[in-house]
Amino acid sequence: MSKWVFSALLIVAAICLYSCGGGGGGSKSAYVVQIQSTRVYPKTTSIKSGDGVEWVNKDSAAHQVVSGTLAKVSNPVTLPEIEIRSGSTFAPSSLDANFGDTVQWHNLTGSEFVMDIVNDAGTVIDTLTFANGEVKSYKDFPTAGRYTAQKSGNAFFSGTVTLYGIPTPNGIFQSDILPNGGTFTRKFSGYGTLPYYVLYTDDPNEAFITGSIVVQ
Repeated sequence: MSKWVFSALLIVAAICLYSCGGGGGGSKSAYVVQIQSTRVYPKTTSIKSGDGVEWVNKDSAAHQVVSGTLAKVSNPVTLPEIEIRSGSTFAPSSLDANFGDTVQWHNLTGSEFVMDIVNDAGTVIDTLTFANGEVKSYKDFPTAGRYTAQKSGNAFFSGTVTLYGIPTPNGIFQSDILPNGGTFTRKFSGYGTLPYYVLYTDDPNEAFITGSIVVQ
């Protein structure tokens, strides 16, 4: 057997280690991940080697599940300030940007303001403390996604930032386009963490939903 053929077989085996298994209808023994309008639930799914995962599209829009990551843009910018105002408001209350951009907040509440940045799984990823009148910049978001900036301890005093990433597939698995109620099932062998993202098929460039499969 030639070295080229042997190397090719190793590559195929490595891909199969993580992705070989069913790829269509549902499986009662599969772990279920719901695709919602702005997130997947759960965001991280921990399974054992040999288990299956079933994605179910609960959104009215069509989606596609793709293994890989959403990369930062190559030309990030610094965005105009989001004002934190008295009266429990952020202005604008929602902002769309690109993963890699720098977001700015300006504290106009008249007093010190402590703000949590929360990801779409409800986890606080960072906390910023503003003096009155202070502007702070932030670009350390771990991935594309929808984030909530909120007063610490008060989820009703909040605004959202949605960061779109560049779809970067790794070729391990990919679903067909899933309409509302559509499902995709895949079994996983081996061990490791497999990131994936979910595309809106009507505009793949506005991708921000991410998740991961942890095979233990």
